Amino acid sequence: MAEGGWSRAVRAALFAVVCVLLTVLGHVLMSGTPLPWWVTVGAFVGVFGAGWWFAARERDVPSVTAVAVAAQAVLHGGFTIAQLLSAPAMHGHGHSMGLGSMLGMFGAHLLAGLLSGLWLALGEQAAFRIVRLVAQRVSTSLSLATRAPLQLPRIGLRPVFRFWTMRQWRLGHAIVSRGPPSVVAVF
Repeated sequence: MAEGGWSRAVRAALFAVVCVLLTVLGHVLMSGTPLPWWVTVGAFVGVFGAGWWFAARERDVPSVTAVAVAAQAVLHGGFTIAQLLSAPAMHGHGHSMGLGSMLGMFGAHLLAGLLSGLWLALGEQAAFRIVRLVAQRVSTSLSLATRAPLQLPRIGLRPVFRFWTMRQWRLGHAIVSRGPPSVVAVF
């Protein structure tokens, strides 16, 4: 299902927010070193651009998950480089991560990418399902509303307005008075 600009922008922005915020949070918590604000803004713009390109059409769960994992890996590398470059300028905040910490951070990014990819892909499928259902209901309603009224063929040569016969006039009270009794019949 090809999408318009507003839907594509919302999907790209949601993808960028989830990926960048998870990566920033995980990176700062694991390394103990804050990231400069311009790195976070640049990461958001970059992931939003990739998300815009990727959101041109509906994707399946494995491809959305793979892109989320790839975005986590690229953001991890970019944030590590940004922290190494800005560490001397951050007034004594050192960046001394050992191999175990780096592997732990990589594992955290991998897990965050898998979970966020699944969450985003399944949410996207649900959103597309809702949009399709609403579109189907609207198109059905419009087609019923614009359709010409159904003309049933007339069978026989009976007149449209018939006058009651004398017998119908005599039994008219029986038809009108049908229903439960107006007074209680049993005490």
